[in-house]
Amino acid sequence: MPDSPEALDVIQLTLPELLDHVQDVFYILDDGFRFTFFNAAAQRALGLTPDALGKTMGDVLPQVVTGEGYQRLQDALGSQRAAHFEVFSVVMRRWVSLDAYPSAGGLIVYHRDIHERKQAEDHVRALATISTSLIGTSSAREVAEVLVQIVPPALGVDFAVVVTLDQEDEVLRVIAANGLTEESFRSWATFPLASPVPLATAAREGHAVFVHSREEAEQSFQALLSVANTHEAWAALPLQFGAHTFGALGLSFLTPRLFDPAEQAFLKAVAAQAAQALERARSQEAEARIRQYGAFLTRASGDLANSLDLNATLESLARLAVPAVADWCAVYLPNGEELRVVAVAHQKPEKVELVRAVTTAMPLRLDDPGGAPEVLRTGQAVFVPVVTPALIDLQGRTPEHTRQLHALGLRSYLCVPMVAHGRTVGVLAFALTETERFYDTQDLDFALELAQRAGVALDHARLYQEAQQWAATLERTVEDRTRELAARNRALDAFGVLSRDLAVETDRVNLLRRAQQILLTLLPHGLTGYFELDGGRWQVRSLVGEMPDGTFEVALSRGLPRGEAPVLDLPFETQAPLYQDHYQPSAQHVPLDALMRLLSTASFPVGTGNGSFGVLVIALYQQHGWTPADRALLETALGQVRLALERAEAVEGLARRTAELEEVNAELDAFSYSVSHDLRAPLRHIMGFSSVLRRAVGEDAPERVLRPLGIIETSALRLTALTEALLSFAHTSRQPISVRDVDLNVVVREACQDLHLEAGGAQVEMRLDTLPTVRGDAILLRQVMVNLLGNAVKYSAPNPTPVVTVSSCEQSGEVVVTVTDNGVGFDPQYADKLFGMFSRLHRADEFEGNGVGLAMVKKVVQRHGGRVWAESTPGAGAAFHVALPLNV
Repeated sequence: MPDSPEALDVIQLTLPELLDHVQDVFYILDDGFRFTFFNAAAQRALGLTPDALGKTMGDVLPQVVTGEGYQRLQDALGSQRAAHFEVFSVVMRRWVSLDAYPSAGGLIVYHRDIHERKQAEDHVRALATISTSLIGTSSAREVAEVLVQIVPPALGVDFAVVVTLDQEDEVLRVIAANGLTEESFRSWATFPLASPVPLATAAREGHAVFVHSREEAEQSFQALLSVANTHEAWAALPLQFGAHTFGALGLSFLTPRLFDPAEQAFLKAVAAQAAQALERARSQEAEARIRQYGAFLTRASGDLANSLDLNATLESLARLAVPAVADWCAVYLPNGEELRVVAVAHQKPEKVELVRAVTTAMPLRLDDPGGAPEVLRTGQAVFVPVVTPALIDLQGRTPEHTRQLHALGLRSYLCVPMVAHGRTVGVLAFALTETERFYDTQDLDFALELAQRAGVALDHARLYQEAQQWAATLERTVEDRTRELAARNRALDAFGVLSRDLAVETDRVNLLRRAQQILLTLLPHGLTGYFELDGGRWQVRSLVGEMPDGTFEVALSRGLPRGEAPVLDLPFETQAPLYQDHYQPSAQHVPLDALMRLLSTASFPVGTGNGSFGVLVIALYQQHGWTPADRALLETALGQVRLALERAEAVEGLARRTAELEEVNAELDAFSYSVSHDLRAPLRHIMGFSSVLRRAVGEDAPERVLRPLGIIETSALRLTALTEALLSFAHTSRQPISVRDVDLNVVVREACQDLHLEAGGAQVEMRLDTLPTVRGDAILLRQVMVNLLGNAVKYSAPNPTPVVTVSSCEQSGEVVVTVTDNGVGFDPQYADKLFGMFSRLHRADEFEGNGVGLAMVKKVVQRHGGRVWAESTPGAGAAFHVALPLNV
C-alpha cells in the first residue's frame, strides 16, 4: 500500500495524465494514420497542437511524408507487426529510436532520443576516417581536400572551406572548398585577415567561433547576412600547431545549429588533427624544397661557370630555371634607354612564343614605373604571391596584350635583380602558370640567390666577351684590368673598414668625417669638405686633408651663398654627382691662389630617404680623369654612407619611440593594475557589504537608514562605471591601429545600430548625409561615432523633437565630419575643456555620464593624425567636428 500522499496522487491519475508525465514522445495512430492521442512530450517535440487530433500525420507534419520513418510506420500499420528502428527525425532534427506496436487496427508509437549516442558514433567514425585519410597527405592542399570532403557528411554541413593564412600580407586564401559556387569561390579566393567574418576571426584571434543562428550573426557578423546567403548557422575553427597558425576551417549550415559541447569538441579535435597534418606537410615540403633547391643551385652554378659565351649563358639561365623554379622564365638586359628580353623559356615548348610575345609586346624604357625596369633601377625584387585577374587587367597595355596575359594563366610572379659586384646587370622574371601552388618567401630567397649567381656568371661572360673584342690591344687590356682589380681590392678593403666604422657611429658629422678620411686614402693627393645649407649659405661642417693655404679654411668658415657656388649647388639641386676632370674655379668668395691649386673635383649630394641635407666635395691637387671605376668606387662608398645615415636616423628614431612607448606602457600597466586591484576589490566589498547590511536591516527599516544605503550603492555603481570607462580609455590608447579604407557611411550606420536612438521617450530623427571613405582603423572610428552620436542623443533629451545630423566636407587636405544636435548645448567659453578626462559641463543629476567618452574621441582622432573641436550656443544645440587627414 502506498505510504505517502504523493503516491496516492499518482495512483489517482488517469492513464493520459500518466503518459503526459513521460518525458519521451508517445502517440497513437488509428487505422487511417490519424492521431487519436499524443502526450505532452509529443506536443513539444513535434510541435503538435490539440487540433491535430483526428488528422493524419501527413496533414499535420507534411515534411515527414518523404522520410524513412514515415514509410516504416506505414509498413508496420499495414502488416500489423511490431517494428523497432532508428531514424533521423526531420521534425526534431535529432536521431531517435522508434518502437511501433499494433493496437486495435492502429499503432502505438514510442520515441526515445538517441541523438547523443548516434552523434558520438558518427564523430568517432569521422575522426577515424579523417585520421586515416590525413596519414597519406603530403601537402596543405591535400589536407584541406580531406577536411572539406569528410566533415560535411558527418555534420550535415551545406558547405565547407579551408583557408590558409599569409601573415606578411595579412590575407586569407581559399585552398579547398565543398559546396561553394564558382562565383563565390572567385570572390572569396583571397580576402583580408581583418574581415568581419568568423573565418577571419578564428584565424586572427586563434579560437573557435560558433554562430548558432542568423539572429546571433546579426549581432556579431552582419557580413554573413547577404541576400544570397540563406544559411542559418556557421562555425570556424583555427588550424594551429604550437605557435604557428596555418589558417582556418569554415562550415556553414542551412538550419540553426546548437553546437553542443560534444559537437564543439569533435570539431576542435578535427581542427587539431588537420593542423598536425599541415605542420607535417609543411615540414616535408620545406625539407624537400630545400633539398631540391640546393641540388639545383649546385648544378646551375656548374653550368653557368662552364659558359663564357654571353648568349649561351643567357639561354642556359632561362632553360635552367624551367621547371625547377618556374613554369616560364624571361631574362632582361639593359640596352641603351630600353630594357629588352634576351631569353625566354617555358615548360611547354608551344607556349614559348606566347611568352615572347607578351614580354616584348611594348618596348620597356628604363624609367618606366613598376615591373622589370623598377627592379633594374632599385635593385629590389617584385614579389606577387597571387596574381588576380584584376591585377592582370591593370598590367595589360593594350586589349590584345591583356588577352595574351590572361592566356598565359599567371598564378604567381617573381621578378629579381641579377647583381654583380654591387651593380644590377639584368633582371630575371619567374612565373607559375601550370603548377598548383604559389610562390612564398622561401622561393623568393632562392630566386635571389640564383639571380646573384647568374649575375656573376653574366658579368663574367660579358667580361670575357669584352676581352675577346680587345684582343688586338692585349697590353692595354691587361693594364686596365690590373688597375681595375687593384682599385677593387682597395675598395673592398676600404669598404670593410668603412662599414665597420660607420656601424658604430650615429652622429651625422662624425659619420661624414670618417667617410672623408677613408675616401682620401683611395684617391690621389687632395682634400674633402662636407657642407650644409644654413640660412641660405653653404656652411662647412667638416674639412679633411691638406689645406691649400692658411686663408682657405677661414674663407670657407664664413659660408658660401647658395646660387653662387656651382660645385655645391648643382649636385644638391639635381641629386646627381658632379664630376669635373678640369675644375674651373671662381674667386668670388675664396682666394684665387688657393683655388688654382685644385685641378679636379667630384661633388655628391648627401642625404637619406627623407631628403638631402648636404654636399660632399672631393678636390684633388693633380689633374685626374674620373674613370668608370673611380665613379663606381665613390658612388658605392657614398651609398655606404647613405645607409649608415639612414641607420643612424632609424636608431635615433627607434630609441626615442621606444623610450616613449616604454614610458606610456609603464604608466598604462600601472594604471591597469591600480584599477584592477586597488579600485575594483574595494568596490566589490562596498557593494557586497552594502547588500548584506540592507538584508540585515530589512526593507522595512526607517528611511534614515535606507537612504544612506541607497547613496552608498549608487555611488559605488557610478564609481564602477567610471572605472570601466577608464579601462576602456586605456585600452583605446594602447590598441594598435590597423589602417585601411573605411567607408564612413557604414561606420555611422553601425554606430546607429549600437545606440537606442530615443531621447526622453521621443524617437530621434537621424539626418545622415553621404559621407566619404577615409584611411583609418574601422573599429576605433566606429567607437568615435558611437560616442559622438550617443552624446548628441543624450543632450537632445529635453527637446520634444530631437534631431541629430551627420555631415561632412573636405578642406585643406582634411575630411571634416560634423555631428550636430538640437539639444541643450553648452557655454562656448568652456569648449576647450569638453575633451579632457572627467570634464563635464552639466551636473550628474541632469545628464548621466562619466566624462571619459569625449576624451576617448580626442585620443582616437589624434592617433589618426586628426583633430577635434566643438561649437555651441546654450539652448540651441551643439556641433562636434572631427577632422581626419585625407592620407593617413
